[in-house]
Amino acid sequence: MTAAPVLGAYLDHFAADPGVRAVKNRSLDLLAAASPATVLDLGCGAGHDLTPLASLVGPAGHVFGVDANAGMLALARTRLAPSTPVTLVRAHSHCLPFANASIAAVRCERLLLHDAQPHRTVVEMARAVVPKGRVVLTEPDWGGLALHHPDQSVTDRLLTGFTARNFATPQAGRMLPSLLRSAGLTPVLIEIQPQICDYDLIDMMVEFRDCAFWGEQQGLLSRGQSESWLSMLRSARDKGVFTCALPHFIAVGIKPS
Repeated sequence: MTAAPVLGAYLDHFAADPGVRAVKNRSLDLLAAASPATVLDLGCGAGHDLTPLASLVGPAGHVFGVDANAGMLALARTRLAPSTPVTLVRAHSHCLPFANASIAAVRCERLLLHDAQPHRTVVEMARAVVPKGRVVLTEPDWGGLALHHPDQSVTDRLLTGFTARNFATPQAGRMLPSLLRSAGLTPVLIEIQPQICDYDLIDMMVEFRDCAFWGEQQGLLSRGQSESWLSMLRSARDKGVFTCALPHFIAVGIKPS
């Protein structure tokens, strides 16, 4: 399998999670409230949300799905019916190929945490959206990940290492209001929704064994302590007491007229 199908399969699993689904549905409701004729789905990935967005704008409207990854766009194309009013565009979020004030609404989900300069992306959204247009952002905040473990101190250090290795801006969620404001948009809503993660889902995301191995390399754990840390997580799962939550921030900004 190529990288894109592997990533697509991961995103399929993630998108099916009830907590993620709730965040997606909330972002769609916030867009629908503005009745936009055109929507830009920035960082559309494998296209999970393009068909719902097309339904939102209706047959007279149009959706632009933008992603920098050609493989993801190819997967997205396979999910679309031929008559769906969606155009897929390969572009970087720092340089969008849209005229000033040409898009009625912008939606962006789980992109800014991978962006070392998220301000530049939000500025581009603000440039492209029409006056009084709506920008809806949703981002997890990996700095707020809560995972219970008997050895909480080591667990927190392992998770901090994971976020630093895997995300350019792991605390993007809590930054959304300030990012909107600094881009010239007026924040009108900020919400937080928790995603309750079961063992299998969070293990898929952070890969506990890789975290433990990294801890060994950093001198945080011996090999025996590493295996014990992993065993405690599995024990919590088997006893039905595994507890993990990831906060998702939802923010809406309006472009001044």
